[in-house]
Amino acid sequence: MMETSSVITSNGETKTDDHVNHVNRVFIWCTPRSVSTAVLKSISKVPNSQMWCEPFCFANYCAPDGNYKEFMQWFKDSWGVDENEIDSVQGGYLGRTSSYKWLAEQMESRPPNVKLIFVKELAFGFDGHDLFSKIPKGFRHTFLIRHPYKVFASWKRMINRGVVDTSKQMKLTDQPVYLLPKGYHFQEQYRIYRHVKKRIDPKPVVLDVDDLLNDPATYMKAYCEAVNIPYSDELLHWDAGREDMDNKWMVSKEEILADQHGGHNRETFGSTCFNKPKQCPDRLDLDEDVLHCSDSVLPYYNEMYENKLRVQSTN
Repeated sequence: MMETSSVITSNGETKTDDHVNHVNRVFIWCTPRSVSTAVLKSISKVPNSQMWCEPFCFANYCAPDGNYKEFMQWFKDSWGVDENEIDSVQGGYLGRTSSYKWLAEQMESRPPNVKLIFVKELAFGFDGHDLFSKIPKGFRHTFLIRHPYKVFASWKRMINRGVVDTSKQMKLTDQPVYLLPKGYHFQEQYRIYRHVKKRIDPKPVVLDVDDLLNDPATYMKAYCEAVNIPYSDELLHWDAGREDMDNKWMVSKEEILADQHGGHNRETFGSTCFNKPKQCPDRLDLDEDVLHCSDSVLPYYNEMYENKLRVQSTN
C-alpha cells in the first residue's frame, strides 16, 4: 500500500491533495554503475511523463542542506569548474539553491498534463538527512540491483579512464565519502529497501538489471505492469545522445556539467537500446579494492536478489 499523497506548501504546511493520486509516481533506487540511466532513457518514452535524475543525490552534494563546500572543491579539483560555469548551463535547475523540501514539493505536485513522475535516485542522497521523513510521499518504491563485482569493477574503470599505468590508478577506497559513502551505496540502498518493506510496501519490486539486459521486452513489460506504467515496445529503443539529460529531464545543472566533464554516462548516451550484459568477473581477476567493497556489501545484495522480480523469459 502506498503512503497517503500530500503536498508541502510554500509556507511549510502539509496538506492532503486528492487529485495528486491521478499521477502515477515511482521511485527506482539504485547504486552507481547499474545501467540505471538506460532505464531512465527507456521510461522517458512513456507519454506525459516527467523524469527526475538523482535529485536528492545532488542535493546531498550541493544544496543548502548538503555538502556544498566539499562538492565545489571536487568540481574545481577535477575539472576547474566554478559557479559561473555551472550557472551558464542551459538546461536543468540550479542544485545549490534546491533544498530537499523544494524537491519534495515539486514531486508531490501535479504538473500540467503529467501522468507519470519517475525518479531515479541513489539512496545515499538521504543518508544523514533525516532519512525517511524527507522521502516524497505518494510514490511506489522499486529497486534496481546489479552484482557488486560488476558495479565496482565498472566504477574503478570509470575513475581511471586514460590511466594506463596501474600503479598510478586511483583506488575505489581513496574516493571521498561524499562520492563513496560508508555503506558503499549498497547499504544505503538496503536501508531504504528495509524501510519500504516495513512501512510502505511489503513486496517492493526488485529488478535485476542482468535479467533486464538479457530479455528487455519481457522484464521491462513485467516491471511496468507491476508499477502501473503503460508499456509498449517503444521503451526498448531510444535515440543516442545527451538530449534527454541536457534539455528534457528534471536534473540539476551541477549534474549535467559533471556528466559532460566526467563522461559518467558515456556508454548509455552512445547506445540506442539495452545491450546484452557482460559475464560477471571472476574473483581472481578483481583488484583488492574492488573485492573489499564487494565483499562488504554482498549480504545486502544477496537478500535483495532473493526477492527479485522473476518472470518466464521469452528467450
